[in-house]
Amino acid sequence: MSKKFKKFIKMSAIPLTIFVLFLVWYKYTFSMEVIEERSINENSDKQSVLIVSQGSEFKNKVIEGVIEEIEPRGDFLKVIDATALPNENSNEWDAMLIIHTMEISQPQADVKNFLSKNYDPNKMIVFATSSSGEIQMEGIDGFTGASILEEVDERINQFTKLLIEVLEK
Repeated sequence: MSKKFKKFIKMSAIPLTIFVLFLVWYKYTFSMEVIEERSINENSDKQSVLIVSQGSEFKNKVIEGVIEEIEPRGDFLKVIDATALPNENSNEWDAMLIIHTMEISQPQADVKNFLSKNYDPNKMIVFATSSSGEIQMEGIDGFTGASILEEVDERINQFTKLLIEVLEK
Protein backbone atom coordinates (compact mmCIF):
# COMPACT_ATOMS: atom_id res chain seq x y z
CA MET A 1 0.00 0.00 0.00
CA SER A 2 1.14 3.50 -0.70
CA LYS A 3 1.98 5.94 2.06
CA LYS A 4 -0.86 8.22 0.94
CA PHE A 5 -3.38 5.41 1.25
CA LYS A 6 -2.13 4.42 4.71
CA LYS A 7 -2.32 8.06 5.81
CA PHE A 8 -5.84 8.30 4.39
CA ILE A 9 -6.92 5.19 6.34
CA LYS A 10 -5.44 6.57 9.58
CA MET A 11 -7.04 9.96 9.06
CA SER A 12 -10.43 8.40 8.25
CA ALA A 13 -10.36 6.19 11.31
CA ILE A 14 -10.43 9.12 13.73
CA PRO A 15 -13.67 10.74 12.49
CA LEU A 16 -15.25 7.32 12.04
CA THR A 17 -14.40 6.36 15.62
CA ILE A 18 -15.78 9.66 16.89
CA PHE A 19 -18.97 9.13 14.91
CA VAL A 20 -19.43 5.58 16.26
CA LEU A 21 -18.85 6.80 19.81
CA PHE A 22 -21.41 9.55 19.25
CA LEU A 23 -23.99 7.00 18.05
CA VAL A 24 -23.37 4.80 21.10
CA TRP A 25 -23.67 7.81 23.42
CA TYR A 26 -26.85 9.00 21.66
CA LYS A 27 -28.50 5.58 21.86
CA TYR A 28 -27.53 5.16 25.52
CA THR A 29 -28.66 8.68 26.46
CA PHE A 30 -31.91 8.85 24.53
CA SER A 31 -33.12 5.26 24.29
CA MET A 32 -36.37 4.50 26.04
CA GLU A 33 -36.91 2.21 29.00
CA VAL A 34 -38.96 -0.96 28.53
CA ILE A 35 -42.28 -0.74 30.36
CA GLU A 36 -43.87 -3.61 32.23
CA GLU A 37 -46.91 -5.28 30.68
CA ARG A 38 -50.09 -5.19 32.73
CA SER A 39 -53.83 -5.61 32.40
CA ILE A 40 -56.69 -3.71 34.01
CA ASN A 41 -60.29 -4.98 34.17
CA GLU A 42 -59.02 -8.21 32.60
CA ASN A 43 -62.31 -10.07 32.99
CA SER A 44 -64.37 -7.27 31.49
CA ASP A 45 -66.96 -8.11 28.87
CA LYS A 46 -66.89 -4.51 27.67
CA GLN A 47 -64.62 -3.08 25.02
CA SER A 48 -60.86 -3.53 24.86
CA VAL A 49 -58.11 -0.93 24.66
CA LEU A 50 -54.46 -1.64 23.94
CA ILE A 51 -52.02 1.00 25.17
CA VAL A 52 -48.55 0.78 23.66
CA SER A 53 -45.70 2.93 24.89
CA GLN A 54 -42.04 3.24 25.63
CA GLY A 55 -40.76 4.11 29.07
CA SER A 56 -39.98 7.71 29.98
CA GLU A 57 -41.18 10.00 32.74
CA PHE A 58 -43.48 11.87 30.35
CA LYS A 59 -44.93 8.79 28.66
CA ASN A 60 -45.42 6.97 31.98
CA LYS A 61 -47.38 9.91 33.42
CA VAL A 62 -49.55 10.16 30.31
CA ILE A 63 -50.29 6.42 30.37
CA GLU A 64 -51.13 6.47 34.10
CA GLY A 65 -53.47 9.42 33.58
CA VAL A 66 -55.27 7.82 30.64
CA ILE A 67 -55.71 4.60 32.62
CA GLU A 68 -57.09 6.54 35.58
CA GLU A 69 -59.67 8.19 33.31
CA ILE A 70 -60.68 5.12 31.29
CA GLU A 71 -60.60 2.43 34.02
CA PRO A 72 -63.93 3.45 35.66
CA ARG A 73 -65.74 2.69 32.38
CA GLY A 74 -64.95 -0.99 32.99
CA ASP A 75 -63.26 -1.53 29.64
CA PHE A 76 -60.41 -4.05 29.43
CA LEU A 77 -57.10 -2.18 29.27
CA LYS A 78 -53.79 -3.78 28.39
CA VAL A 79 -50.52 -1.87 28.56
CA ILE A 80 -47.50 -3.16 26.68
CA ASP A 81 -44.07 -1.95 25.68
CA ALA A 82 -43.54 -1.07 22.03
CA THR A 83 -41.15 -4.02 21.70
CA ALA A 84 -44.09 -6.40 22.38
CA LEU A 85 -46.22 -4.94 19.59
CA PRO A 86 -45.30 -7.65 17.04
CA ASN A 87 -47.15 -10.15 19.25
CA GLU A 88 -50.44 -8.26 18.99
CA ASN A 89 -53.28 -8.62 16.50
CA SER A 90 -54.92 -5.26 15.84
CA ASN A 91 -58.24 -6.99 15.07
CA GLU A 92 -58.50 -8.05 18.73
CA TRP A 93 -58.72 -4.45 19.98
CA ASP A 94 -61.55 -1.94 19.82
CA ALA A 95 -59.16 0.98 20.33
CA MET A 96 -55.40 1.44 20.46
CA LEU A 97 -53.22 4.23 21.83
CA ILE A 98 -49.66 4.03 20.53
CA ILE A 99 -47.10 6.41 22.01
CA HIS A 100 -43.61 6.11 20.61
CA THR A 101 -40.39 8.03 20.23
CA MET A 102 -38.81 9.09 16.99
CA GLU A 103 -35.18 8.02 17.29
CA ILE A 104 -32.81 9.72 14.84
CA SER A 105 -35.90 10.77 12.82
CA GLN A 106 -37.21 7.20 12.67
CA PRO A 107 -40.03 5.56 14.62
CA GLN A 108 -39.21 2.72 16.98
CA ALA A 109 -38.74 -0.34 14.72
CA ASP A 110 -41.58 -2.48 16.13
CA VAL A 111 -44.02 0.43 15.92
CA LYS A 112 -42.98 1.18 12.36
CA ASN A 113 -43.43 -2.44 11.25
CA PHE A 114 -46.76 -2.83 13.04
CA LEU A 115 -48.26 0.39 11.73
CA SER A 116 -47.04 -0.20 8.19
CA LYS A 117 -49.07 -3.43 8.13
CA ASN A 118 -52.00 -2.66 10.46
CA TYR A 119 -52.64 1.08 10.62
CA ASP A 120 -56.34 1.85 11.08
CA PRO A 121 -57.09 5.55 11.68
CA ASN A 122 -60.60 4.63 12.87
CA LYS A 123 -59.33 2.93 16.00
CA MET A 124 -55.67 3.89 16.45
CA ILE A 125 -54.43 7.04 18.13
CA VAL A 126 -50.74 7.49 17.41
CA PHE A 127 -48.52 9.98 19.22
CA ALA A 128 -44.88 10.41 18.20
CA THR A 129 -42.53 12.24 20.52
CA SER A 130 -39.30 13.86 19.39
CA SER A 131 -37.01 16.54 20.72
CA SER A 132 -38.43 19.09 18.28
CA GLY A 133 -41.97 17.78 18.65
CA GLU A 134 -42.47 17.97 14.89
CA ILE A 135 -41.29 14.64 13.48
CA GLN A 136 -43.83 11.96 12.69
CA MET A 137 -44.06 8.70 10.80
CA GLU A 138 -44.84 9.12 7.14
CA GLY A 139 -48.31 7.96 6.12
CA ILE A 140 -49.72 8.04 9.66
CA ASP A 141 -52.37 10.57 10.64
CA GLY A 142 -51.21 11.04 14.19
CA PHE A 143 -50.07 13.58 16.73
CA THR A 144 -46.59 14.85 17.42
CA GLY A 145 -45.02 16.64 20.32
CA ALA A 146 -42.04 16.91 22.60
CA SER A 147 -42.07 15.15 25.96
CA ILE A 148 -42.84 18.25 28.00
CA LEU A 149 -43.93 17.40 31.54
CA GLU A 150 -46.03 20.58 31.80
CA GLU A 151 -48.19 19.21 28.96
CA VAL A 152 -48.99 15.85 30.58
CA ASP A 153 -52.53 16.85 31.68
CA GLU A 154 -53.29 18.27 28.24
CA ARG A 155 -52.19 15.01 26.59
CA ILE A 156 -54.15 12.88 29.08
CA ASN A 157 -57.31 14.85 28.30
CA GLN A 158 -56.67 14.71 24.56
CA PHE A 159 -56.04 10.96 24.40
CA THR A 160 -58.82 10.06 26.85
CA LYS A 161 -61.34 12.03 24.81
CA LEU A 162 -60.16 10.41 21.56
CA LEU A 163 -60.23 6.90 23.03
CA ILE A 164 -63.78 7.39 24.31
CA GLU A 165 -64.84 8.70 20.90
CA VAL A 166 -63.41 5.57 19.25
CA LEU A 167 -65.06 3.28 21.81
CA GLU A 168 -68.45 4.95 21.45
CA LYS A 169 -68.61 4.73 17.63
